Formats: sequence, structure tokens, C-alpha cells
Amino acid sequence: MGKYLQRHGYDFSIEQYISNYREVAIEYRKKRYENLQEVGNHVLVADTLRKLGISVEPTESHVTSAVEHYFNPWKLTIAPDAHQVLEKLSRRFIISLISNFTNSAFIHRSLDNLGINGFFDHVIDSVSIGWRKPHQRIFKHFLNLSGVKAEEAVFIGDDLDADIKGAKNMGIKAVLLVGLKDAQNKQKKSNVRPDQIVHTLSEFGELLLNGKI
Repeated sequence: MGKYLQRHGYDFSIEQYISNYREVAIEYRKKRYENLQEVGNHVLVADTLRKLGISVEPTESHVTSAVEHYFNPWKLTIAPDAHQVLEKLSRRFIISLISNFTNSAFIHRSLDNLGINGFFDHVIDSVSIGWRKPHQRIFKHFLNLSGVKAEEAVFIGDDLDADIKGAKNMGIKAVLLVGLKDAQNKQKKSNVRPDQIVHTLSEFGELLLNGKI
């Protein structure tokens, strides 16, 4: 991001930029992880530039372009059975994705590149909503968009606090997805208990399709 901004006329050293960006990120850590208010990368970049004596708004074109430039090389991968499971489930259920992420455009671009965007009725990211999982507001937004009651929904995730705690606090049935070796260790580290544990998406799909969740 720093090099991109330099090429577009912003005067600072990369060392200064990195140092100030880290300071800004630490300042926002409490807001993001304790208060669960999401902050986009464009806000961090704008605040970094202000600390360097350059007054810009987070919506300024070079700021948003710098963030996109940073994320361009990133590539997400999915489980080998994800496409097949999503295809089956999308025939019978409303499917929504809820993600804690600081760049909405990257999420949508990645889903397109992976060929799975069409399986989701709704894609909800924390930076668009302004709140991170497990905050109730992002789960309420999911329920409102889906048009279902909490007791009618099933949420699957791999993080006990963000996913399982967040869903259960809303009265949503929560399924923890973990590797076989990780299941016991994850349970020991948290007092949050999922309604069910699965080890693959295929296992989850079969349980859901057969009415066992």
C-alpha cells in the first residue's frame, strides 16, 4: 500500500509508513476486538497518512485504490468438498455467508473467482455492517435478510467465540467445524459449547439434508 501511494505522489518513506500503520492498527485493536466495531483498511490507511502530515479522507480514491492494490495478490482457497455441498444445500435452503473481514470488495471478488458466489443468497461482511462477530447486530442483520427466525436457522463456523458464541447468543443452532485433531483442544480452551461438531462440510451437509441438525 505504501509503495502504491508513493507512486501516486505521496511523500514519505516506506519505513515511516509501516511504523505509523502499525501504530494506527494497535490503536484500533480495542475497538475491533473488544468493542467488536469493525474498521476498514481504508480508515487505517487514511489515519496513517494523517499521522504523516497528509490530510486525506478514507473515501479518497487513492486510499481505496491502495487497499485494493494490497489485496489483489491474495488468493483464498476452499475445502475440496465445498462446491458440491453448497450446490446440494442451495437447492433446499437459504444460504448466507457471514464474514469478519475488512474489505468487502475482496470477499465478493474471491467468491466469484472460486465459483461459489451463486450459491449464497446473501453475503454479509463485518466492514459493511460495522460490527464483527460475535456482536448481535451482524447476526440480526443475517436473520432479517434471510427472513427467518433464530430457531429456524443453523450456523456453521470454525471459531468458538466469533461463530459459535455469536450464534448461540442469538438463539441460533450452532455447529462447529473442526479437524479431527483440533476438536478436543478447541473445547478445552473455551467454555462455549456448540450444539454439534462436524469434521467436514460433507458431514454437515448430510446431517442437514437428513434433518439431523
